[in-house]
Amino acid sequence: MKEANLFGIKREELGKGPSGRMRKEGVIPCVITRKEGNIHFSSFINDFNPIVFTPDTHVVHVEVDGQKYKTIIKEIQFNPLTEEVRHVDFLEVMDDQLVECELPLEISGVSPGLQAGGKLITKIRKLKVRGLLSNLPTRIPVSINGLELGKSIRVKNVALSGVEILNSPNLPIASIEIPRALRGQKA
Repeated sequence: MKEANLFGIKREELGKGPSGRMRKEGVIPCVITRKEGNIHFSSFINDFNPIVFTPDTHVVHVEVDGQKYKTIIKEIQFNPLTEEVRHVDFLEVMDDQLVECELPLEISGVSPGLQAGGKLITKIRKLKVRGLLSNLPTRIPVSINGLELGKSIRVKNVALSGVEILNSPNLPIASIEIPRALRGQKA
């Protein structure tokens, strides 16, 4: 997994009012969920761009008032109109504990169906997985080699060592659609 750093300032005031004032100043309210108790902090909005607006999943090293926490993003709340980040929930992770997160797919290969004029349709872009941080890849490789016209590659066709895929095994990842022009030729 990719790694990123984030610096935050512990916040004492919680609730809608203080959070709204922070957002107007370009600061995002955040929380780290931990077994020992949650850490409420704030960080500058521009610091989130390389972490949030990317398909990659990051291990985020958050430093709040000199304390460092190893986290992953659990949830992000966006403004529905402007798509600005409004709040970020982090989850503290340990190297020896299982982590659940979504990892992006990387589709590669040469499909006979594509060469015959088919169109690649991607159904999903990420898979939900569970595993140790050391076993989680940056991206999940998916090969479309050998995929014929009208066929799909499914979650059950993806193999990852040391990582459990939590999505339904029959969920299609990508398929080769038969274009209308080729359908008429086959009829």
